[in-house]
Amino acid sequence: MDASDEDSVLKHRVLEMDGGENVWEEEVSASSNRDQSGYVNEAEQRAESSAARNSSNGFDSDLEDVAHFDDFGSVRSIYPLRRMRSSQEALISQHASGSGSDMDVITGWLYNGPLQRAKYEDFSTIDWIYDNTKARHYKSDLRARARAKGWVGRIELLADSCKSWVVLLAVGMTMGLLATCISVSAQWLIDIKNGHCRTGFYLNRRFCCLHGDTVCVDWVTWSEHLHVRWRWLAWLLQYSVHMFAGILFAGISTYLVTEYAPYAAGQGIAEIKTIMSGFMMRRFLGLRTLGIKCVGVVLAVASGLSLGKEGTMVHVACCCSNVYARAFGRIRGSEVKRRELLSAASAAGISVAFGSPIAGVLFSLEQVSYYFPAKTMWRSLFCATVAAMTLKLLNPFRNGKLVSFQVTYDRTWDLFELWFFVAIGVVCGVIGMAQNRLALLLMRYRQRSALKNLPRGEAVVVALVTAAICYPSVFLRADAVTLVSNLFTECAAQDDAGLCSRADRASNVVALTLTSALRVPLTCLAVGLAVPAGMFLPSMATGASLGRAFGMVVQTLYEQHPTWRIFAACKPDVPCITPGVYALVGAAAMLSSTTRMTVTVVVMMFELSDALIYVLPIMLAVTVSKAVADAFGTDGYFEGIIRLNGYPFLSVESEEVFHGTSDELMTRASQMAVVSATEETLG
Repeated sequence: MDASDEDSVLKHRVLEMDGGENVWEEEVSASSNRDQSGYVNEAEQRAESSAARNSSNGFDSDLEDVAHFDDFGSVRSIYPLRRMRSSQEALISQHASGSGSDMDVITGWLYNGPLQRAKYEDFSTIDWIYDNTKARHYKSDLRARARAKGWVGRIELLADSCKSWVVLLAVGMTMGLLATCISVSAQWLIDIKNGHCRTGFYLNRRFCCLHGDTVCVDWVTWSEHLHVRWRWLAWLLQYSVHMFAGILFAGISTYLVTEYAPYAAGQGIAEIKTIMSGFMMRRFLGLRTLGIKCVGVVLAVASGLSLGKEGTMVHVACCCSNVYARAFGRIRGSEVKRRELLSAASAAGISVAFGSPIAGVLFSLEQVSYYFPAKTMWRSLFCATVAAMTLKLLNPFRNGKLVSFQVTYDRTWDLFELWFFVAIGVVCGVIGMAQNRLALLLMRYRQRSALKNLPRGEAVVVALVTAAICYPSVFLRADAVTLVSNLFTECAAQDDAGLCSRADRASNVVALTLTSALRVPLTCLAVGLAVPAGMFLPSMATGASLGRAFGMVVQTLYEQHPTWRIFAACKPDVPCITPGVYALVGAAAMLSSTTRMTVTVVVMMFELSDALIYVLPIMLAVTVSKAVADAFGTDGYFEGIIRLNGYPFLSVESEEVFHGTSDELMTRASQMAVVSATEETLG
């Protein structure tokens, strides 16, 4: 170090806690006639005096205040982490002796010294460089202690490395349990609107008729329970009970959200994307939000609103990860580490929602994660696998399936059908784009109108309108899970849904088309309500209805004109067209155009159908659908919510082009305020 460097000014900014407020203390400076040892001694004295003041104010001088996600966002909600003053002194001494690099000194001050970071405020952005530097120093110190202690130190190092895996294991097992409880409870509330089981009031229709024959005698409707003989009066009674129960469930759900956990409303994926990018949103991943989200989504889905519970599983999984991470101080104090765990936890949410662990990993990579190192891929797969295995062991549907709409196909497809799959992709691309724009338009209107002050009344009114419109139609009346399951299923000897009758085929095509047309505005109305629910499955139901109707039309054309050249590849004694496959392709295309996901959707549908042979039609429809939707705008549903709410999210795919010269981006020297290094304070 030369004389000019020795004569330079050494400035320390000390950030300390004084009465709960952050105060920037005085700068440490030295004049040019001091020698280098004078700088070191004065710096040490300043650091010691700052520690003494912290101790006198009730703070431990060896503790560092680090931010964490908290249920209430209190300023006092900080966790202390141990810091080593010996490392700071060693770095300063090393700088004084002329050894080591200046960067080591700077990072030492950032990690252990007076420049260390204070508690992050709510709605602020984390310091990625600081947290990564802090994690590297912690790991280096831990390895140094491990080498010094021998086998005891190696055990401590191993235990520290296992903390993240313990959290992910707990998250996976919890998600399997929560998914089972949410699915069974939601289905029971949906069925209770129609009737009850004689053998056990706590049983839903599936479990009540699990061992029954074609006709289930143990399930009794409310009109049968009250011995109503007139058919029109029985229908009116069922209609009234359906509407009353829907209003009641929606009212309870929105009351819980607005009164106890406002962050539990909606799907939550847009906010999670923002948090992953480094934004702080306290209480969004808290324990209270987790509880209200789980209870509220059951009530919201059972109310009959055009919503689904699958998208909310991502938010629930991230809440579980955040809650479990609080048990370990190192994870609790590192915002970067917490976001790595959130990326892995989001994979578990998709894994239990669709029974697709591989798609969960791809969802975390393609849609949610902003910072996705290589090790997070392995952790995401581990968490998603544990969640799927737990769900498989619990067997919530008693049929071995992870989700109720999981299907299998034993038929293949012909080359001429690719043109029909392309047509489905084009139609679903346009409808998905229109659904996104309409939903965001209604949300923007809700924010600017008086409806923002009436969230409970709005939810009740929308539930009433939805029940009044949907009950007369058997396809609209069914919940999204049941509808998608029936549309995906091939025609068999037993046709419970009434989709395979040739005599009713024309009326079914019209009914399914009308179902798609009505479900789009109903979904747009429901996704902005103050209830916890998502739009994954409603979008899939819309696409599946269109796809099934399109498949029925093609099937009718083949049956009436089997000699057409386009059907030349069909064998005369084998069914050529499978409408269920068209429903599967339509669901994938609609979901892709809404969320702008591609690989995740393809793998998800492959895992749902368990048929590799249908990957090509799904890929083709998804590609066409996304291309058509991107022609009107590249932002998906979640990106639209981020822009609407003004979240500070910088997408890695966004391209900002500045038109002008470089001097327009700079501040002129004449406009700058110069602060002298001596006899000046900052406050």
